[in-house]
Amino acid sequence: MPKKMNLDDLTREIAAIITNFETVQDFVLDGDIETAERLYKLSLGHARKFGYRFKTVNIEKTMGAIFDPNC
Repeated sequence: MPKKMNLDDLTREIAAIITNFETVQDFVLDGDIETAERLYKLSLGHARKFGYRFKTVNIEKTMGAIFDPNC
């Protein structure tokens, strides 16, 4: 588990969590409730783990290699 997170790491994690919950919504709208429930539990676990890491790690207010504002 990383001891530090930068803004790119933070953005990537939040985007992944949002995408997971949007996928759950898609399964619900398609009527596949069993898959939606299973994915919801996994997504909720991911969000909880991220919340714990967010609370405990040092957030560096820098951009990493992923985002280059000069591109």
